[in-house]
Amino acid sequence: MIGSERVRLANQGSARKSIATLIEKLQATRAGAERVAVAEKLVPASPTLCHGTDAMRFLLALPLVAVVACSASAESTGEGSQDVVESIRSMVQRPDGRFDVTCVDGRAEIVTAEQIRRNEVCGAPTTPVVTTVTYACDSSANLQVSVLAADGGETTTSVTIGSFSTCNNTVRSLGETRREITRPTIAGACDSSANLQRFGILPEGRLVTMPATAIGSFSSCNSAASATNARLAPASVPAANIDYTCDSSANLQLVALASTGAVTTGTVAIGSFSTCSSSARSLLATRSDVQRTVALGACDSSANLQRFSATPTAGLKQLAATAIGSFSTCTQQANALNR
Repeated sequence: MIGSERVRLANQGSARKSIATLIEKLQATRAGAERVAVAEKLVPASPTLCHGTDAMRFLLALPLVAVVACSASAESTGEGSQDVVESIRSMVQRPDGRFDVTCVDGRAEIVTAEQIRRNEVCGAPTTPVVTTVTYACDSSANLQVSVLAADGGETTTSVTIGSFSTCNNTVRSLGETRREITRPTIAGACDSSANLQRFGILPEGRLVTMPATAIGSFSSCNSAASATNARLAPASVPAANIDYTCDSSANLQLVALASTGAVTTGTVAIGSFSTCSSSARSLLATRSDVQRTVALGACDSSANLQRFSATPTAGLKQLAATAIGSFSTCTQQANALNR
């Protein structure tokens, strides 16, 4: 018993010396000192993670955190902390102070320092927050939308459709893909003037007002609404939903709902309905569900590549355009950008 305790203490001392050396090397540079400062705010002392190969694995997997975790007092133990280490593949700090975490099972999470302190990283998937949305046609052929909150209350909106058959079809369509909401989601319906009326739904039960798009043709509007209301994949991380629709002037209208409820928009003057429809279809296929920061673009009527960035928490932001000059080349570059 005494011998094993001596070995344990020797290993512990060796690990502390190695980690102390790493701290000195890190602090020798400004970037290293900043990493140590960040780490000191994140991880409580956990000696279980500071012995032998466990310490080295921790240092390699979590360079921002491990140094301070393993340099702290070895008196307190934390089984939860070991579970976190074993379930994390990598972690990188974001400019906003949160962390992009990749779990060993392939899941990606965006977490705060407080979640790291509470060991709420890469655990068992949590039960998603779900809100229920109901749709009905009233006696005037208006679509009535009700979003239920967790406390049983509701927020409502309506769309003046004017045709009972169209209204009933809209209720059926929305009920198939926009009834149970587990992530930020855009829904749409065509009103009596062939405008695509949009509304955003957040899983905590919030209804978000969104801009409409004047389409002008009922057949085109119905096609656009079907694309808007396409089924979305579940999201285990903050996600944005972006809609792409061609208006009555062949402009591509971009409308984003971020995970925070923020609404952002963009416009690309394309000028050709066939080209605009093709751009909308391409973007809906690859840039509708935004679970990480991405770039996207479309060619305008002068063969300029109009570019945007999209993030889960902020939505759309327009970037500098690139003058290409050739429509075929611009289309090729837009397709490559939107992959």
